[in-house]
Amino acid sequence: MREFDYVIIGGGCAGLSLAYELEIHEKFKDKTLAIIEPRNDYVRDKTWSFWKVVNHNFEDCVKKSWDNFSVNIPDQTKYVQCDNSPYQSIDSGLFYEKTINTLKKKY
Repeated sequence: MREFDYVIIGGGCAGLSLAYELEIHEKFKDKTLAIIEPRNDYVRDKTWSFWKVVNHNFEDCVKKSWDNFSVNIPDQTKYVQCDNSPYQSIDSGLFYEKTINTLKKKY
């Protein structure tokens, strides 16, 4: 049985972003990595959306970003500016391509 220095269970958003961040910060230098994931192919299968409260390394994967929104109730609309914490959506296809290509350069 082959042994690895690091094993990440799950190659979805959390597992791949963890591996990507550790790789770009050189935490895998002279180490081996295995990502345990049942799927064989990564295809654009979802979109992840969130309020951006800190800078992140996946800005190039953002497909849409909103810095304002409205809340509608009967006879009233409330407009909200969120310039400091925009709502962003990341395309999984772009995310998979970026993270997997970065990891493939070494593994």
